[in-house]
Amino acid sequence: MQDDTWHETERRLAARAAFACDPGRAVPVLVEVLDTLSDPPSAERVDPDHELRGTLLGLLWPHHLDAATMLGALRPPSPDLYGNYAHFLRNMPGECSDEDLPNLLAWASNVVCRPDSGYVFSRDRFEISLINGVIDRVMKTSEATECVDTLAKIIFSLLHSHHKVQLPDCLQPDEYGDETQETRSRRRLLTQALVREAVRANFDPRTAAYQIAYDWERRSSLRLDAASVPEPATRHQLIDREDFPWALEQTAEAAGAGDEAATRVYGELASWTFPSDDLHAFELAYDETHPAWPYLRSFYTAIPVNSPLAEALRHNYSADRAHWPEAGAFMAQQARLLAEARAGDNDSLWQFLWGLRVDLQTGEFAQNASGALSTWPAAVALGDDLSDLRELARRYLTTEHDRADSWLPLARRNKCSWAGYALLTELHRADPLIEFPAEVWSSWAAAILTEFMGMATSYMEPVRVDLLRLAARHAPESVAHRVAQAARAALTAGRQPIVLNAIDPRWAADLRVCFENLAIELSSCLGLASGAVERALAGSPENSGHLAGLPDNDEGREAALRTWHSILAALLTTDSRVVHEIIDASVDGPRETPLAVRAAVLAMHALLTADAETHWPRAKSFAATDSELGRRLAEACAMTEAERIQGSLSEPRVADLYLWLSGLYDPEEDEPLRGVRWITDEDQARTWRDRLLAELSRRATAEAIRQLRHLATQYPTRLVIAAALGEATKQYAVASWGQVRTEDVIRLLQDPARRVIRTSTDLLDVVYEALEEVGRALPTHCELLWDRTPGNRPRRPSAENPIIPDVWRPKPEAALCAYLTHELLLRLAGRRVAVNREVLIHPTDPYGAGDRTDLLVEAMPSLGDDPNITAGESIKLVIEVKGSWNDEVPTAQAEQLADRYLPESGTDAGIYIVGWYPIELWNATGDKRKTQAKKLRQDTLLAHLLDQAASLSRIGTVHVRPMVMNIPRPERQRE
Repeated sequence: MQDDTWHETERRLAARAAFACDPGRAVPVLVEVLDTLSDPPSAERVDPDHELRGTLLGLLWPHHLDAATMLGALRPPSPDLYGNYAHFLRNMPGECSDEDLPNLLAWASNVVCRPDSGYVFSRDRFEISLINGVIDRVMKTSEATECVDTLAKIIFSLLHSHHKVQLPDCLQPDEYGDETQETRSRRRLLTQALVREAVRANFDPRTAAYQIAYDWERRSSLRLDAASVPEPATRHQLIDREDFPWALEQTAEAAGAGDEAATRVYGELASWTFPSDDLHAFELAYDETHPAWPYLRSFYTAIPVNSPLAEALRHNYSADRAHWPEAGAFMAQQARLLAEARAGDNDSLWQFLWGLRVDLQTGEFAQNASGALSTWPAAVALGDDLSDLRELARRYLTTEHDRADSWLPLARRNKCSWAGYALLTELHRADPLIEFPAEVWSSWAAAILTEFMGMATSYMEPVRVDLLRLAARHAPESVAHRVAQAARAALTAGRQPIVLNAIDPRWAADLRVCFENLAIELSSCLGLASGAVERALAGSPENSGHLAGLPDNDEGREAALRTWHSILAALLTTDSRVVHEIIDASVDGPRETPLAVRAAVLAMHALLTADAETHWPRAKSFAATDSELGRRLAEACAMTEAERIQGSLSEPRVADLYLWLSGLYDPEEDEPLRGVRWITDEDQARTWRDRLLAELSRRATAEAIRQLRHLATQYPTRLVIAAALGEATKQYAVASWGQVRTEDVIRLLQDPARRVIRTSTDLLDVVYEALEEVGRALPTHCELLWDRTPGNRPRRPSAENPIIPDVWRPKPEAALCAYLTHELLLRLAGRRVAVNREVLIHPTDPYGAGDRTDLLVEAMPSLGDDPNITAGESIKLVIEVKGSWNDEVPTAQAEQLADRYLPESGTDAGIYIVGWYPIELWNATGDKRKTQAKKLRQDTLLAHLLDQAASLSRIGTVHVRPMVMNIPRPERQRE
């Protein structure tokens, strides 16, 4: 915290941690650090945004710092960051005591009235919130009368600099919209102070009066310190029409006191607040002898009827009641068209529908006509319920067609086609599963594809997608034909055919073939054709509507490339072989031009969007050849499909993606995003990199925690990884917790030896305790684990009949495994635990070969009291057993148990047992095992295995416990 070579973020965190642990010891150090920030050059270097300053002030004020020291430590805040310092400035005035107000007012007056203070009080800066807080705090105090003149000086200084001030909260109505007498008195007290300041500074009376009454910042109807229910009234003016009688009284009092300057200001206030529509006020003010009369006379002066003012008033009145003069004739025409349509005239029907969008007030088309036809402006004015509209629609749709061949290839629109789409949407609204013969769907395929009701469209409205799906089901060939026509027309004109967004090539084989043909044609036109694409082009069916060419400009090529990419992405959802040939040609082919490079990136982007888990290894290899290529791919993914890609990746792949992005965009080189500026593609890629940690944290699975621990080990100084790991661990613990059943608690009280097993660590504790009991009991029958070759002990030894000692050697590892299995079964009986030997957990061939555990312990978890929780999968524990002679003893705990057996068994808990047979009791000769066992020492071996297990737990999210089980020979047999 005191070392200014650390970044201010770490110093802020250290300050908060120290204060939380021991405020008494931390406060002197925090004050000392705050004092070091008093030197501007040093503070600019170590705390450029004043965030450390804000943290220190927030911790120390008001209990550990006096007001004078606190105010002396303030500096102008950064204009681009609302952080700890800006938050402190916003809240500081409200925490000042009444004794601190003189110092606070003196400081505020100095920084507001002194031009070189460095503080800026525009509405987009945080300083204005500070001054608003100061004004509100001073007006709340019971001693406001003594401070109000200084406030008036501050307020007028801001108003004359064109900075509006917010009306204090304490001057607002209460929650019921009522104003108390105390609030009214405080408002008028501030008004009187402002009038005195205007007189003292010799301001223009009319301007000063306007500023006093109206020149306040208009505030939201919701206040931060109020309830979430909107307030019934919010005051935006210091005085208003309700204060008019008071303004008259103040004018008379000022005139009676002989204060002409104050009389002029109060008279102008009366003029600004005069309610001319209030009869009582109108009569009250009509007094030619009153000092305010010169300022109110104009309200009583007649306006000549032929004057410009009268003409302007009449014009404004008429403008508010505008009416389209041709509305009557238009509605008569609409009635005639409807009658002719009902008589069987289809042309009259589409003309009638087109006219329903007209607004009769303006004669212009309504901006949005997307609801039912009967709700459109002219339909409402018509007064006809249009009850037969569905019958008219069916007749029109079955007897007409969209006439697409005359306008679709030219990228134009047609009103007959539009009317058909409008009628289809009307029928769909009543019945989403409308039925028509196939020829009807074929007749209106182009209309459904391209028409829209409002002023603009994304072509992705649900009703359009539903209608297209129905059309593709009944007339797939026609829909595919119209899709190709629309796409080629748009591309020829240099536009991206966004109508393709609504088409799913999985609806019909014809649509898939249509998309394949478009992709092939675009590849050819863009110069991306390879041998595979040429073969596909040569093998495609003849189509007279092939894309002839693209506009020779950048906009046209860009539109074509974007369309090519979207078509590839759509085809990857199908079983298309052509799309993979095109993508392979783009990704693996030569990238000699910028267009080819961009196409390769977009092709790989399409693969990742379709199935990131499958294609990530290929994408990583693709980007490894060129860091710039990798950056292009990362930025393309970050701009559009980042969430989709990371959401489809497994936890190891998400971590791998983070490592890849960290290699391209080093977090140590990140720059804070300050001010108003464009967010670049690189900014988005860096943001995506950090969101991957949040993705792992959000999943909070055991594998996610394991990956975060790997990342934390690799980057121990990245606090963002540590924070994500902490949050994931917490969420995992919360998700895996369950309440213990009442009956389990009763059994525990009855038998202290019992345990509740709900997690793998619970099982690990139980089994480890049982193994410790086995180790303690082992010396009483340890001969079971030794092989003994009997010697010769004659009563009277002689040269012919010598004493021959017994020969002892350890039994094989399998015997130790069998013994431990037997002992665990005895000790864990009645606990719903199964102990199995040599369980095949990872077969490598059909004949039973593969990885086998020495012991696999399985337990059924104890349920909670929640009746909605049912029994899940068993909890597993792997035990790996080695004899002390095994050359893999130092490494098998990590390489065999943690890295292979635990993941393959689907658990995170294991026990590693080394059977230690003392060398001095091992008297068999010629046993190579003894030579290997002599290389180890029991005490150092256990220490090594414990350190290794701790490291595995930190890195791999596994729980491994080693045990070196001493297996002596029976004492009575010792030589």
